[in-house]
Amino acid sequence: MNKLIKLLLFLNLIVIYTANAVNINWQEKIVKLDDKYKMHYYYAGHGAPVILLNGYGVTANFWSASFVNCLASNHTVYLIDYRGIGTNEPLTSSQNITDMANDIHSLVKALDIKKPDIIAWSMGSTVAIQLSYKYPDNYNKIVLLAPVLLDNNLNNEDNTPEFKNQNQILNYVFNNNLYDYKFKDVLQYKNKLFKPDGVLFPTDDVNTNQLMAIAYWINSDDTEDKILSSNSQYLLIVANHDKILSKDKTLSDATEFKNIKVVEFDGSGHDISLQAPILACKQIESFIKSEKQ
Repeated sequence: MNKLIKLLLFLNLIVIYTANAVNINWQEKIVKLDDKYKMHYYYAGHGAPVILLNGYGVTANFWSASFVNCLASNHTVYLIDYRGIGTNEPLTSSQNITDMANDIHSLVKALDIKKPDIIAWSMGSTVAIQLSYKYPDNYNKIVLLAPVLLDNNLNNEDNTPEFKNQNQILNYVFNNNLYDYKFKDVLQYKNKLFKPDGVLFPTDDVNTNQLMAIAYWINSDDTEDKILSSNSQYLLIVANHDKILSKDKTLSDATEFKNIKVVEFDGSGHDISLQAPILACKQIESFIKSEKQ
């Protein structure tokens, strides 16, 4: 058993080195949709398209660099920001999860992305489920990373403290999202992000809107119906050390889906892509390539 574990760790290091060594040429774009608003995104890679939807309170810059580069070695990957992020345009009206999903779908249509797979983290999972519900023929498989599902899988959160600098913000975010995090490791983890020197957090207006959108989603009477009616094939990856979501309640919520595969990651907190980037990437690639059950 010890030899097997050592072999797996060695292979994982090889994959990490290979993924980081490959020069992935990321492009940054802003597109105006319906002559009304702008959407910001990055894209790179080659192969079948995959769109990534990030969680609450962060921008697309917050994805793990190793994770997205690993994906881009076999797929055309799109890291999409929600409205009001990355465009220098303020969020001029409130948005619920349905509005956010409609924005993503409008961008997918504008870029002529055909039947992408979706990888969604935390709050992004609500957007992915809404896309599957409203546009079932336009999207392929869906990966939910530590997802917000129904009301009972959210742990109670303490009030967010006031911060004096970005390192304090990062320490707070990393401490909530990573397993066994030490404050002295703040720069180590920051440098693992996709764009560590870019804007990592949305404006207060966007954050407030996202919180309201999540609250409306999880308390809406038709949220469970949307999950029950979805015929999409799902992969659910849960973290055994998630401080933000209850793993047991998430697994219970998962039984509502018609077609779902569940994988548990040990040694990871809520931000699975940052704490287990290559293992998550390979698990997702295997799922995407598998035949529909």
